[in-house]
Amino acid sequence: MSTAADPSVEDQGRERALAALVRRFGSTKLGREFGLHRVRGVADFRASVPLFDGRSHAREVEPDLGFGEGDPLEPGPVDGARKSTRPWEVWSAQTEDWPPQRVLSLRRETQGTRAAGIRREDLAAPGACAPEFRGPEGLHELSAMRAALTEFAPDTLVVSSLALCRSLERLGRCQLERLAPSLKVILAEHDFEVVLRTRASVLNLGWIERAGRVAIPSAHGPRSAMSLTGRDLIVELLPWTDPDKDGRSQPSDATVLPEHAVLGARYEVVLSAPTGMLRRRSGAHIRVIGFEPPSQADPGLRPRFVRRLPPPADLRVEGTTLAGARLTAAVRQAFQPEDPALVGAWISVRHSARSRLDAPERDGRDLTRSTFFEDTELGRPVSGPRLGRRADTVTVRVEVQGVAPPRLPRELSSRIDRDLRRRSAPYAHLRHDGVLQAPEVRICASGTTQAEQIERELALDGPVRGAVIRVEVSSVA
Repeated sequence: MSTAADPSVEDQGRERALAALVRRFGSTKLGREFGLHRVRGVADFRASVPLFDGRSHAREVEPDLGFGEGDPLEPGPVDGARKSTRPWEVWSAQTEDWPPQRVLSLRRETQGTRAAGIRREDLAAPGACAPEFRGPEGLHELSAMRAALTEFAPDTLVVSSLALCRSLERLGRCQLERLAPSLKVILAEHDFEVVLRTRASVLNLGWIERAGRVAIPSAHGPRSAMSLTGRDLIVELLPWTDPDKDGRSQPSDATVLPEHAVLGARYEVVLSAPTGMLRRRSGAHIRVIGFEPPSQADPGLRPRFVRRLPPPADLRVEGTTLAGARLTAAVRQAFQPEDPALVGAWISVRHSARSRLDAPERDGRDLTRSTFFEDTELGRPVSGPRLGRRADTVTVRVEVQGVAPPRLPRELSSRIDRDLRRRSAPYAHLRHDGVLQAPEVRICASGTTQAEQIERELALDGPVRGAVIRVEVSSVA
């Protein structure tokens, strides 16, 4: 068999997954609504079914498919699916301490029973006895996790974030193998940049969603790299624009197939699966760093990627939209070398309770004048549903290292305002017109960022280390 990349291999896998999806949902109400029974290929499927984000998918798709926390649909592998590389093959090549005998999992399974089952299967090498397994049930504090590590004495530790391992080391004031001398391997999903004191081998756990296995750890560096697999899925990549060009990072209108990915580009992964996913945007952003070389066992062309934080959200204020990248840049550049160091910042918008113009003043206005621009950033709204619903203050909560001088909030507000005026002409006009007030800066109590990180650590799911400056967007319009 030729080892050259064959795009038809990927096409055949997607067609098999699509056939299984159509057989399961083509005759349902949702299938008839999107015409799944008339789909004649992946290209037709991508053209007829719209993209769903997490909220719209939960609202419009999952109720009709019965897909949710309980995972009522538990299909096996897609018929005719070709055998692909499994994670344990990569792990066994990266460490001599494989297969495991005792596994302690400090990762909470929130993706349903299917994802949990796949993860358990990965930990058992073919031909070997299944390892003794202990999950995170009943472990809600770091002290309890430390005690479980000492009492259970595992040789393999499974975590979602390496930041949890660092917290356990700090709590015990020693390396993890001092708490559990038998520990040899740590399997993690996120935050590989965290530096640990332990000498145990740190390996990539891979990426598993409710839909199934999305990616396996890459045999090539860096340690956080993974390779898309998704043999039982239809995987698409949604390109995002570069925020360095216009200050805003937005998704494109159309997706691309994984084999058409561009090196260095940012994408959001879109998943479809017979388990009940229809073109669902996962919210996970990746950057393609290469392609796995095709082989006889796997002749397909699979992108190799690393995860990236989602770009900062845009903040909508009255009359305009402030780009998230520009907001975070304005806050970061507002700190001077003589100021206390920035630990964390949260940007949001405060909606005023009522319009600046009282009702008698509105009624007495001369409405015979031209009002073409009154309801845009060039004027004030005089009628319509937006009257009295102003977002007139950008609020910035910051935590700094040490004690902040009393002058700091006022100076930061002035610098942020000046930077935003320079970056955004609509914002400058709204500030000049009095529709928007100067940014409001508040100093948070020391330890706010650390408390937030500890909360994410105890969730035992997802990354812990996020952006230093975050844009908080209200879920209620």
